[in-house]
Amino acid sequence: MENRAHALAAGLFTLVLAAALVATGLWFRKDDISLARYVVSTRSSVAGLKVEAPVLYRGVHVGRVESIKIEPGVSGRINVRIGVQEDTPVTKSTYAQLGYQGVTGLAYVSLNDDGSSSELLKAAGGEPPRIGLRPSVFDSGLDMVATVGELAEHLRSGAKDFPLLVGDARSAFARCSTPWTRIRRASYSAPRAESPARVSPGSATGDADRWRRGSPGSSR
Repeated sequence: MENRAHALAAGLFTLVLAAALVATGLWFRKDDISLARYVVSTRSSVAGLKVEAPVLYRGVHVGRVESIKIEPGVSGRINVRIGVQEDTPVTKSTYAQLGYQGVTGLAYVSLNDDGSSSELLKAAGGEPPRIGLRPSVFDSGLDMVATVGELAEHLRSGAKDFPLLVGDARSAFARCSTPWTRIRRASYSAPRAESPARVSPGSATGDADRWRRGSPGSSR
């Protein structure tokens, strides 16, 4: 009787343990059952983003990152597969950005909506809907730093070439001024035309009198 009691207790314990394991498995899988899949597609860097990273919709935790893969056949495109709660209002105007947690540098996916469309984003052709990834404030800051660095490099190279540019400008000015100098010198050295002689009124009157006296009709 005692052996049967031990066997019965062991059997009951095994059944209870198995039921607990099944319940635990169902508990951890319940999120997978109620999650909708989307793909965040981008050509930008996703540094710091890991699988199982949280997905937030306007600051509310709604899911997690399931996989990060490079899209085959498309150069530089990265697909981030995410799972979010089915009741999350993901529309055609929903976009994704990368956020970063404090000083750890770990990234998460932040979903936002600009409100331009209220139509829900649905799957087409059996593939998960795609959500575009926009640059975040952090990415914009990095781009600004890179732009400032390029501008500084151009300024440094321009400063090195400045003496050469000045020399070229002087040479071009000298070449342009030489023909004008020659024209001006030629205009100064050319002989000037003599001005016509002036005839005074008195000399003109005397010539007229002499002509009248010398004419045949003047002797009468």
